Amino acid sequence: MNQPPGGGWLSDPIDWCREGESNPQGTTSMRFSFAFFVVGELIADITPIVVAFMDENARELKASREIKEAKGRKVGDIVKIPLGDGTHTYAHALQEASFAVYNCRVADELAVERVVNRPVLFFVAVMHHAVRKGRWPIIGHSPLDDHLRRPPTFIQDPLNKNSFSIYENGQIKPSTREQCVGLERMAVWEPEHVEERIRDQYAGRNNKWVELLKMR
Repeated sequence: MNQPPGGGWLSDPIDWCREGESNPQGTTSMRFSFAFFVVGELIADITPIVVAFMDENARELKASREIKEAKGRKVGDIVKIPLGDGTHTYAHALQEASFAVYNCRVADELAVERVVNRPVLFFVAVMHHAVRKGRWPIIGHSPLDDHLRRPPTFIQDPLNKNSFSIYENGQIKPSTREQCVGLERMAVWEPEHVEERIRDQYAGRNNKWVELLKMR
């Protein structure tokens, strides 16, 4: 199994594990890829469903419940996302692990009141350690408006490419390929990959992670 550039995760692993791969010396090695995709409700009364890819750099996602219990992250929090070039943007913490990333790349600090009036660049679910470890510091709080709801996302069965579901508002329902056209794949992103996606979007170029997650 090929690992994505720079490590991280794959959302739609082709092989869940490869066993009995012989090496030139005739011995047998075991290669495992752990896959976890958070597609379930991350609140106490719903059992999380985990179907994502995890490697050495993403082992902190041990269960979807950890996202719910992540220290310091509450629905309505505004976080700052540094972009590594002296600029930054902001995102609004939504339900579950989702964020609304605002279209407001700036070099100076913005007040929360100005941030929340900016348009949304995209919605994305992000690993809890983005906030818990301080990579994305919380700079304020603002109640969510009705329009700040993450759009539905699709799930494609890794073993049957013609089997699709749609995840929306904590519910998973069967769907067709046609109904999933135009939706993003359900995935939980590493924060550095989100930052790369933001930079790519402002630069007008395709993002490798977005391309990787497209319907196959």
